This record gives sequence, C-alpha cells and structure tokens, in this order.
Amino acid sequence: MSAIVFPGRFMAGILLLFTGCHSPVVSGGQKSTATAVGIQVIRHYPVLNNAGGQVTLHSLDDTLTIIIDGEFVLYRLPPVRVFETNAGISGTERYFLHRQADKTGILFTAKDRQSKTSMAVDSFVNRYALGTMVMDVGVLDSLVAVKYAEGEPEFTEMYIPRKAAPAGYFDSLYLVFDKRLYGKVPFSFSPKLDSSRSAKLTHIRLIYKAGYSIPGQPELPAREFVFAIKELPDAILKKYLPLTERWNEDQ
Repeated sequence: MSAIVFPGRFMAGILLLFTGCHSPVVSGGQKSTATAVGIQVIRHYPVLNNAGGQVTLHSLDDTLTIIIDGEFVLYRLPPVRVFETNAGISGTERYFLHRQADKTGILFTAKDRQSKTSMAVDSFVNRYALGTMVMDVGVLDSLVAVKYAEGEPEFTEMYIPRKAAPAGYFDSLYLVFDKRLYGKVPFSFSPKLDSSRSAKLTHIRLIYKAGYSIPGQPELPAREFVFAIKELPDAILKKYLPLTERWNEDQ
C-alpha cells in the first residue's frame, strides 16, 4: 500500500506521532506563553454517501489543538458537527489533560466542570488524536517535482503513483516542508521525513480523480484529504493555559 496509512475512519492512510517535548516547568505566578507551545492539527477529509446508486460527497473539516505547558499536555477535541453543514455545535468540545510523565489523564468539558473521566493516555491518543498514523513515501510513490518558494523556508514535494500502483491509489500527493519549524514544533507527521529533509512536514495533500474503484459500482467523485499543522498564535494559546490548572482542582 502507499506510504500513507490512515486510521479506519479516514479511509486510507497516516499515523501521527506526538514527539515527547519536555518544556520548562511553569512554577507559580500568572500563566505565561513563554514556556508553552501550542499547535493545531487541521484535517480536511471527504465522506462518501451512496444512496440509491448515487454517490454524493461531503467535505468535513476539524481541528485538534495541542498545548504543552510545562509538565502538562492539553488536547482540545473538535466539537460535534452537523453532518450536512459541517457546523460545530457549541459546548460539545472536550479536553484531555495529563502530566507528561503520567500514563493516565482526565477527559472533561469546559462547560461542565463536574464531568470528568479518567483515561489512559495511549488509549486517548490512539482513539481521538490520530495516534496510530505513520507517514512515509514508499516504492509505489514517484517523486516528480520539488518546488521552492523564493526567499521562503518552505518547499513542496509532488508525487504520483508508479504504473504498478493498485486501483484506488491516490493520483497525486503533495508534501510541504518548513525549515523554520524543524526542531521547534513538538509534533510530527513523520520524524523520519522531518529528519531526512531537516525540515518539518507541515502539510499533506492527497488528491483522487473521479473514477471507478470497483467494477459495476457507481463512479466515485473527485476528492482530497488534507492534513496540516501550524503553530497556535499566542493570543489563542493564552486562552487555553488556565485549563491546565484543572489538574490540581481534580486531585
């Protein structure tokens, strides 16, 4: 199969790795963004609906936020969404908080401070935070171009499948790397690719043309998957920092 392997619900490929970051511990006083790091993992993916032989495509988007604040790691899960409109339902966002050294954490909602569940960190990451994804390029992926933006730290690699690629394989794959974020952002789609390029893989785009994946079945429309990471602006990061204090309240 391809270099990319998705968890089942994303229909085909990628394992995300959260590389352990040990930021300085914030001790006392007002919460500051100086020792905290925040990122957003942005996902765009199609959901196909086959009703009465007619295949329709819904494009869904969500964002996973991860904050590393001293000894704590905080995840903000995307809200429940209305399928037809992709609109988020306010108040349905959930958070998961744990110490970096611990094997368990607490799952809670900011709206209902009494509602909390203890959960193993590995179980949470695998179930909710793409913890079983790995990204790599493989023998069926042919590099056809590398594009550099003049004066910019980013570059893009473009791949197409070799002729031997099986049916249902992507038609084109774009990987965007940013030298500026290498070694800075404590999260990785692929430590292997980051290391070999000395740059952070920040954007993955898989494009599929319209076509038939199974003979005799309806044609699948053109679609694409996008995975991206970006730094969280300080103004937004600051908004989440008080939530790490929830740990002391629940002990």
